[in-house]
Amino acid sequence: MGFKAATGKRALGQVPTPPAAAAALAAWVAEARPRTLLEPGAGGFAFARAARRLLPDVMVTGVEVDADAVDRAFPAETIVADFLDPTALAGRTFDAILCNPPYVRHHYLDRAYKDEVAARLGARFGVRLSRLSGTHVYFLLRALELLAPGGRAAFLTGAEWLRARYGEAVLALLRERAWLRAVVTVRPEDDVFPGVLTTAAAILVEAAPGPCSVADDLTYREWLAAVPRGGVARARRPPVGVPLARWFRVRRGVATGANRFFVLTDGEARAHRLPRACLVPCVASPRDLTPRWLFRARRLCPAVRAYLRAGEADGVAERYLCRTRDPWWRVEDVAPAPILVAYMARGRVAIVENDGAVHLNLFHGIYPREGTPPALVRALGRWLASPAGQAALLGRARTYAGGLRKLEPRDLLAVPLPDDLHP
Repeated sequence: MGFKAATGKRALGQVPTPPAAAAALAAWVAEARPRTLLEPGAGGFAFARAARRLLPDVMVTGVEVDADAVDRAFPAETIVADFLDPTALAGRTFDAILCNPPYVRHHYLDRAYKDEVAARLGARFGVRLSRLSGTHVYFLLRALELLAPGGRAAFLTGAEWLRARYGEAVLALLRERAWLRAVVTVRPEDDVFPGVLTTAAAILVEAAPGPCSVADDLTYREWLAAVPRGGVARARRPPVGVPLARWFRVRRGVATGANRFFVLTDGEARAHRLPRACLVPCVASPRDLTPRWLFRARRLCPAVRAYLRAGEADGVAERYLCRTRDPWWRVEDVAPAPILVAYMARGRVAIVENDGAVHLNLFHGIYPREGTPPALVRALGRWLASPAGQAALLGRARTYAGGLRKLEPRDLLAVPLPDDLHP
């Protein structure tokens, strides 16, 4: 495959499939009584084993790029190849497909390889695939190419990519064809993939028109029961109240491109004799809320010119973001926000009730819309810092390896406010 560093299981995006999850997806597929089954990224044939317990005579084909990972003892047709290679299964279709697609982020895919796969599959399905797409997206679309009319496919993936724009585009494609049967997600606090901190989702597809159901935020036990029923489950009580977007807007913080130059302590500002007129109070990091100054040049006095020359000599002007600006030292003008929310967190999400400081891009700023009661602004900051508010934030966050949680602006805008908080 076209990986920049294809060594080790993680480099190939291999994550073991939990047997209980394999059984749940296999049960839904087996309901259609398929005669042929394809397992891309087969490895130890976790899905095929589960399916064989329900359908002893089903003919299994497994495709695996890593020859060392293949269980040769399992009775199946085994093809050692890149599943995304169009020649690997040319001219074939399958009644059922079960897959835990490898998760390799786009950064680790060879550019030419990624461009070729995206162009080919995008043209096949009439969609423009984002360069942010990882292998899991390509595996899903390639599997759909190989699904026989009326066939069923079930995919076990992380849930975070479904909220990204490229994920929404793939789901929209499936909905347009009326192939999407269900999206069933596990609540973030339940650990599904051993050793991998991510939220699990089952995507159920049938190559025939039909209805779609969505079940979000289930316990793992509820999820295991819902998937074989095509996602039909009693989800947890839906969030109450209106979304945060009803009363507030969210803006990313200032991206300077070189914090070591643009963010200064009192002592550094004095040492360079920078005038107060070109210094703005800022909050730079959730880990260190010590007041800092953001350098924002307004007039080019001798001290400011000298500081800019020092930055140019240090290569700051050639940093990526700086060289895209004209002039390179003019950072964006962002108004102070009354509430700041950390963009990333491990554990608690940092909340800052702000008093006139500009936030940098490790924070999102929450601004009241016109007509928002001042009392609601004050109450929101306290609520977001409370256990209930933290749970609401983490419920919208995207979970990555190592337990890192990220909140994009639209995730924050979707946080439901409790009924007793807003008017």
